[in-house]
Amino acid sequence: MTGKLNVLRILHSLGCVAVVLTVVLCGCGKPKPDPDAEACWKLASAQADLGAGVDYGKSGKDADANAGGEKTGAALKKAASRNPDKAEAHYEMGYAYNHRGLYPEALAAFKKAVAVKPDHAEAHCGMGFTYIMLDRDADAVAALKKAVSLNPDDADAYYGMGRAYNHLGQYADAIAAFKKAVAVNPDAAAAYNDMAFAHIRLKQYAKAVTACEKAIAIKPDFAEAHLSMGGAYRDLGKNAEALATYKNYIDIEPTGKMADLARRLIREISNRN
Repeated sequence: MTGKLNVLRILHSLGCVAVVLTVVLCGCGKPKPDPDAEACWKLASAQADLGAGVDYGKSGKDADANAGGEKTGAALKKAASRNPDKAEAHYEMGYAYNHRGLYPEALAAFKKAVAVKPDHAEAHCGMGFTYIMLDRDADAVAALKKAVSLNPDDADAYYGMGRAYNHLGQYADAIAAFKKAVAVNPDAAAAYNDMAFAHIRLKQYAKAVTACEKAIAIKPDFAEAHLSMGGAYRDLGKNAEALATYKNYIDIEPTGKMADLARRLIREISNRN
């Protein structure tokens, strides 16, 4: 029953409910099949499968998540091929491909979406993040600029733009983009943390500490923000504060990918004292 409710919710969001209800309610006996309605149902069912796959992934059931992703990709591809003039079908296919790490395929799908509907802001945003994953950061900036020109309140697009600028070494531009992201979404902890990285690269260590403090205020267990703040404190010569924040990282993620680095930095600071 939950699956059916999810499909109906998605159909409503896609504006497909009227088409489907027309098929179901008009006439007596078996209604004549409607290709648009069928495509919408397939697309909605595929999106519901994707949601289930994401939920499985979060719960640690990776095998089920991967199965859901493959099922979703196949259903979305079929829906898009049956209805090539629906930008939403191509957009959702791009989203599904991204979820599975199939970035070239995702990029192709997003491009089809904007070819059909050039003002599809979400597709431009998805394209931008896909370019980032493909290490095409200049292209990412261009796509994300288009996204925010269509939707100036898209915090995700500003955040992605900041990430791309960081990768390009354009740290002042990155900071400007991250500031726009948090202006739209003040709870964007990741934007504050990545802003801190840009400040550190510009040797603006006090500003980096401030950005990290804001990230941690939003998300106290944000391990990477504690690590970034430790680096900023160390560059400011505030070893006691750096030591404390590195220890915070270890407490939050004792086996994290940067845990060994944090322990080494703790030893280095302790040996100086």
